[in-house]
Amino acid sequence: MDTLRCMQAFVAVVEHGSFNAAAEHVAVSSVMVGKYIQQLETHLGVRLLQRNTRRQSLTDAGRNYLAGCRSVLEQVQQANASVAGLQAQPRGCCGSARRSPGVAACWPRWWPSTWPPTRR
Repeated sequence: MDTLRCMQAFVAVVEHGSFNAAAEHVAVSSVMVGKYIQQLETHLGVRLLQRNTRRQSLTDAGRNYLAGCRSVLEQVQQANASVAGLQAQPRGCCGSARRSPGVAACWPRWWPSTWPPTRR
């Protein structure tokens, strides 16, 4: 079970009000959203949503779990953003010359400006 994916689906169902709208938000089918919710409920051993054919509502356990899910997903988002921010920065002297744009700045001044040689 992909717990984070299930949490995303659960939060999307609550925020968007339906399985169909949640499915569009998380880019899966509404059937898959239902399976994610079912996996969570089975894993936790409690009902998170009271469902009928027209709408769903949170149970008490669902309200408690929703707060935790939002917190976890926000932390994951922040971690991803911090790594993306590091990728955007020049690397300086570490890493390989092929992948690091800042390596040329670390070469000695006497190094030929035509280095590395180009193929002809």
